[in-house]
Amino acid sequence: MNFFKFILNYFRNDRSDLYYDSKSVNMIIKLNVENQDLKKSQKLVFDLEYKDINAESINDLNIICNNNELKCLKLKLDHNILEDKGVQRLMKIITCFKKLQVLHLHLGNNYFGEKGASHISVGLQNLTELTELKLVIFKNVIHQAGAFHISEILLSANKLQVLSLNLVECNINSGGWEQISKNLRLLTQLKHLNIILTGNKINEQGNAEFCDYISNNKTIISLELSLVLNNIGQGIITLQNALMKNQTLRILSLVLYSTTDKQRLSQTRKKIQKHCKRLVIYNYIF
Repeated sequence: MNFFKFILNYFRNDRSDLYYDSKSVNMIIKLNVENQDLKKSQKLVFDLEYKDINAESINDLNIICNNNELKCLKLKLDHNILEDKGVQRLMKIITCFKKLQVLHLHLGNNYFGEKGASHISVGLQNLTELTELKLVIFKNVIHQAGAFHISEILLSANKLQVLSLNLVECNINSGGWEQISKNLRLLTQLKHLNIILTGNKINEQGNAEFCDYISNNKTIISLELSLVLNNIGQGIITLQNALMKNQTLRILSLVLYSTTDKQRLSQTRKKIQKHCKRLVIYNYIF
């Protein structure tokens, strides 16, 4: 690839005809860190989406491991080809930062499965100082076993105040969502929760555990939840009742969709809006 064309396309974010070999990937990483103090900075940000980064080239991120003061890491790696092995190597890098308090980790569409989810879980369980975690793993088919691994992250995350999980199209079934919901109970300091579960295989029974959790929760003040393209059926009513019972929420963004029973959704919307007068913001989309 012509060097000047590469640089121009990189900054223009033109991805249409780019292919990055290992040298190019190394160059991209260097461009991302050029204006950042790798050894002393308390915050590092990397935008590495659509860069053909794989299990080999991800090792180039080792250059940030000498930072003993890092407290905030935002790493966008969506739409690459890490696969399970690449995720394992990435997590070994991330777990170097024992003081990390804020982690935004974007790994959507990276061709990993249950093993990749396990590597993420094992790695994040070592970061016990986290107060904010954003984990984006959409379009990686992790199944129920992978969801169980993700739920295990919460076992040692008792300091979390902000949690965001993007699990769109991960082939998670009711059992997987139920286990995540159970472990959410362990987060006694959680204030802000965002979970996107669009396009999975969650039914009414699988959502019951979350409904019970949110109905009795005393700490969460903002909730964003998407259950679009699942099969919760009558579970919409159960969720409605749970939200009406909750006395702590101040901000609610609820995304549901049904092509078969719009009347039920409309009634649900009116009931929640009537009951939840304490809400500052209410977004209901269907």
